[in-house]
Amino acid sequence: MAKYQVECPACNATSTVRLYGPSRDRQYKLEKWDWTCDTCKERQRQDENTRAASANSEAGLPALTGTEKQIGWAETIRAERIGEIDQAVASYEGKLASLNDERRRRADEVAVEDGFASIEESLSCVREAAELLRSERSAHWWIDNRTTRIGHLILERAKIVAKERKDRIPAALDAQAEATVRPEVPLTETVAEIRPLENAVEVIFPEKRDDFWKIIKKQLGYEWAGSCWRRRISVTTGAAKDRAAEAGHRLLAAGFIVRLFDPAVRAAAVSGDYPPEVTRWVTKRTAGSYAGWFAIRWQEDNRRLYDAARKLPGSRWDKPSVVVPAEQFEEVLDFAERCEFGVSPGALEISEAARRIRDAALTASPPPVEDRTPPTPQEVKALQKGFSSYSLYTGGKENLCCWVFKFPAPVGCLDAPFHAGLYRDNRVQKFLTTQGNTLHFYALDGSAVRLIRISGLSPTAMAIFRDVVRKQVAGPLDLFIYNAAVNHLQRLSQEEIFHVGKQFNHKAEESPQ
Repeated sequence: MAKYQVECPACNATSTVRLYGPSRDRQYKLEKWDWTCDTCKERQRQDENTRAASANSEAGLPALTGTEKQIGWAETIRAERIGEIDQAVASYEGKLASLNDERRRRADEVAVEDGFASIEESLSCVREAAELLRSERSAHWWIDNRTTRIGHLILERAKIVAKERKDRIPAALDAQAEATVRPEVPLTETVAEIRPLENAVEVIFPEKRDDFWKIIKKQLGYEWAGSCWRRRISVTTGAAKDRAAEAGHRLLAAGFIVRLFDPAVRAAAVSGDYPPEVTRWVTKRTAGSYAGWFAIRWQEDNRRLYDAARKLPGSRWDKPSVVVPAEQFEEVLDFAERCEFGVSPGALEISEAARRIRDAALTASPPPVEDRTPPTPQEVKALQKGFSSYSLYTGGKENLCCWVFKFPAPVGCLDAPFHAGLYRDNRVQKFLTTQGNTLHFYALDGSAVRLIRISGLSPTAMAIFRDVVRKQVAGPLDLFIYNAAVNHLQRLSQEEIFHVGKQFNHKAEESPQ
């Protein structure tokens, strides 16, 4: 045994401790043990509890009840166990989705032994049990169950949920009977329960039938989601209640019994009085080479629609749609009206943006273009002499950059706008991986090259240029905003652009690399 002075790593306070055992063990304890003092440990626990309480509050969890110390500890426990609950439910859902027919039959038997009506009901009860655990308000409950396996907690609560549901069966049977619609001659006694949700429609039908599959999968586009057929609702599908009524109407007409708890949806399914789904759409392409273009798509095999869409100016076929530049918004909107296409909010958005750009564009009436005369001897001499200074303009939403090179009279300033997004090969990436500073000038007389000049640029200018190029390749290029920016810049003269950019004097010693 020996006494040692140890230091708290948090507050640097020292204290005396007694350590026992061989010298080697005592040395290990001195180096490896946590010597945080009791005061700092208590402060750390309080900070951890406070962070957990804040996170639980932001997650929408209810406030806990109990003593102040119980609540502080329970907040930390709950924050850890909520994540375990979510993982356990996701794991259970994944296991059920992967079951084959034989394993599902055995799982049904086990579910019945545990007090559930079926494996599907066990999943429903597990989800409800998880929500009940998340909403548990008792601080001492979280403390008492802090070491209990989370799967055991969920299963026991799910069994309670199943029992409570059985106790409500008489009322549930009345509600089910009211919501059920039978055809005159049913194909089967299995009921298709249709549930319109906020962003999806679910159809529960536990029997396997090819005629049901052809309607729900092939005709209506539902996908199997592990425990039910499901279809996602978006701006192009119409409202969930309309699609639920459509599914009910199709199934009822084919001879299936349907159950719809919403009276209005049930009435629409019986009468067939619901808005039909629009299957022809003009939308906005949001990714890829044609991001920002119109995308025209339809479901049926219709060559007439394809031919009409491909006649639109600038159109391309880019599977699964015909894409059209946004500048052709008037042609596209007219096509949509003639061929009964829906127009999505995104398509209307780029239409309005293209209209604003067109209205804001500079309108010019240039004189007729005259035949170009060959360069004069003075111009050739000025180009041969080379530029004396240059500037680099950068700015704008699209990271526009523009070089301006000042030659002797009579040539004067020559500008060269640049954007990396205009090049689809690998030349930009190749440029960024090198340290070259070479500039090539070509003076053309029609198709004949009159002059080639190679010059070197300032390392500072090239560093600025490379930074701008990296920003340009970091995101997609919006051609409409870019063209508008170039048009706006070129309202200035070349001399004015030269002066608004960062200026450099050309030095003869700046050799090309």
